[in-house]
Amino acid sequence: MGRIEIDPRISMRTARQSIVAPLDLDFVDMNSICGETLRRMLDADQRELEQCRRELSEPEQYCLYIKKTRGKLYYYQAADGGDTMQSISDDPDRINKLARRKYLEKKVLELEVNLSRLKAAIDSYEHRQSADKTRRVLEYLRDAGIDLTRIIFTEEQNRWIDAAYSPNPFHTENLTKRTNGGIWMRSRAEVLIGNELERRGIPYRYDDIVEVSGPDRENPNALYRKSYFADFKIPNLRRGISVNEHLGATHLQGYGDNAIVRINDYDWYHAFDRSEVFWTLDSDVLDPERMDRAIRTMLLPNI
Repeated sequence: MGRIEIDPRISMRTARQSIVAPLDLDFVDMNSICGETLRRMLDADQRELEQCRRELSEPEQYCLYIKKTRGKLYYYQAADGGDTMQSISDDPDRINKLARRKYLEKKVLELEVNLSRLKAAIDSYEHRQSADKTRRVLEYLRDAGIDLTRIIFTEEQNRWIDAAYSPNPFHTENLTKRTNGGIWMRSRAEVLIGNELERRGIPYRYDDIVEVSGPDRENPNALYRKSYFADFKIPNLRRGISVNEHLGATHLQGYGDNAIVRINDYDWYHAFDRSEVFWTLDSDVLDPERMDRAIRTMLLPNI
């Protein structure tokens, strides 16, 4: 009887084998992650403030006044600080325009306060980073050649990182692309995700099995079982495992329907403990900023 040859592209492996670079401390340092989140919020609020001010720059001498008489609302416009009011109750476009202006004026004040608070918070996190003894210890250990994944992640997570797993054995003919670390994958977008994880020194599993089971949603007396293969699994900073499913083949017939079934199964049967499932599209991985944000979110999920 001849020996069965195992396709090396789907041979048993560990997440540890995906590590090809030192762990990027900017991706696992809590102060760095929080500071980066605050900076993104600051940028978004600054853009919104500029847009509000631009809209308010259009000259307008009137303000909106609303009066209620005998249960009925009446709308007026008057010059700011003026006493003479003109009825505009029959002009909804004018009412809406002045109402929006009133809203934008209040929003500008709120955004200015938020920006001041965000800047103070960012300064605080930057100060913490400069005085962060934990980070300095990690830098020292990293420079001494110690694998920081064994320090950052828990003992349980490290057992998961070192445990062998078998990648998806089906349709191996689609494994045509390879990451810089040598992991065969099925799409260019998945390779981009794999390369980024490898560049950051984050261990991952590719195409690892996920089994869901429990009372059937439609027939509680029956047992529902199904197996999937998750695109990526990584250890997170919440002591759990985060899962990424990349929705890249949306052009294929039936792909979207199957993805919805999978999403519902993951959620209904609580497939993952101490984690969240993250879904990405090609637009997420083709944009470096969005890719960065996706990986940071997987490392620090809101669970």
